[in-house]
Amino acid sequence: MAKEFMRKSTEDLIYIPKIFMDDEKPLKFKFKPLTNKEIAQIDDKLSAYDVYDNKIVTATNELNLILATDKLVGWENLIVDGIELDFNKALLDEIDIVDELVELGNYIYIVSKYPNTKIEY
Repeated sequence: MAKEFMRKSTEDLIYIPKIFMDDEKPLKFKFKPLTNKEIAQIDDKLSAYDVYDNKIVTATNELNLILATDKLVGWENLIVDGIELDFNKALLDEIDIVDELVELGNYIYIVSKYPNTKIEY
């Protein structure tokens, strides 16, 4: 049977970081999915061969962080020092949120490239 293609989302999507899944008001990131061109560009950056370990390197935290900050278009329930912050990308470097952003970048890549993938935690 031939491959069945799926229509990719062009609307903003929501992601809740794993650590917030069970919260009553979880932190939610709103992001734009990647275009096919952006996926190809990322694939080029991710495809590297480590001759010392004899393996293919497939992801970097730096690339996931850049991806997350580029595609992030909003958030809900981001509370810092007891204050809920309105969306402002300029605040990202002032908040201890790097792990959640790296996780988000990885998620953006996966759901953009493989739209029918179910991610389980």
